[in-house]
Amino acid sequence: MAAGTATTPILVNDFPGVVRGDASSWSYPPDTCGAIGPNHFVEVVNRNFAVYDRTSGSELVNIHLQSFLPGSNGDPRVVWDQYDNRFIVIVSDFDDSKRLYLAVSTTADPTGSWFKTDFLTDGGTDAGC
Repeated sequence: MAAGTATTPILVNDFPGVVRGDASSWSYPPDTCGAIGPNHFVEVVNRNFAVYDRTSGSELVNIHLQSFLPGSNGDPRVVWDQYDNRFIVIVSDFDDSKRLYLAVSTTADPTGSWFKTDFLTDGGTDAGC
């Protein structure tokens, strides 16, 4: 197969993210997940929630996941919704695999307010599924 002519993307910014031990989270392996918005980078790692300034790399928030989503306990995922300009965090809990935790930022600023909820995935008409 012939080599392509594509160019390597240019790395604009480079800064360290969450490290093991931040916010008293010592989980391993790291299960890192991140999402970039217009002004922020949100990173979730095991039991850790962090927000960075997209331009400078300054750490704006670095807290234990339980402080961000009380009751949750690990393996979060985060995405940026470019259509509604919101971050979305979802956690399927280590301890209770039947409970799902959800957080949606109310604006494009993840250091601001969030709508947060949790629910049982096997309740109501989904019982036993």
